[in-house]
Amino acid sequence: MRKYLFLLILALLPFSSNAQDNSEFASWVYLSAGKKLSDRWTVAGQTEVRTGKTSSGAYLWYIDLAGRYSLTPWLVASAGTDYIRIQSRTSGAWLTDWRPFFSIIPSWSMGPLRANINLCYSYNAFTQDSGKNYHLMRYRFHVEYPIPDSRFSPYVRFELRHKTDKLERIRTTVGTSLKVTSHLSLDVAYIYQKMHKGITTNAISLGYKLRL
Repeated sequence: MRKYLFLLILALLPFSSNAQDNSEFASWVYLSAGKKLSDRWTVAGQTEVRTGKTSSGAYLWYIDLAGRYSLTPWLVASAGTDYIRIQSRTSGAWLTDWRPFFSIIPSWSMGPLRANINLCYSYNAFTQDSGKNYHLMRYRFHVEYPIPDSRFSPYVRFELRHKTDKLERIRTTVGTSLKVTSHLSLDVAYIYQKMHKGITTNAISLGYKLRL
């Protein structure tokens, strides 16, 4: 376990050294819920509010709905849509974004570690004239270590997101899940995000996960 923590610290050093005057600090709070309908089918939803980056408080909130189908024990397909309200950096106006998506998620075990990769395509369809429609790809690598005889599951997540013509975002997340009951777990994480324009965000994330 100490070896994994040491490697994690080394991986994060380049990110922490880049935080300068254009850094933003935020807090993200989310609630997610999932219901298993059968051995293969699962439905899930999530809502999140992000605050602290602007003086007005909340600058983004969204609702996510998806269906998931287990193709094999190690491969899941997922499809759904995001409804997003986000405040424009330039005008301060609130934009509405519908984002239908489709993803393939292979997973595997590496000794005590569990890992998966979320390969996701989405189409951002802004409903206002001030927004632009575009295609988006996301690659998210997640590694988790469920500690034996413990309720804690520390994890590391690395994500790349890009449009057709440019890399839009790099995000690193370090956190842990805490199993409270068989149906409820808490998730606490630190997030470092760098946008293509050089703007960086440091965020603390708090999540509540329900199994219905």
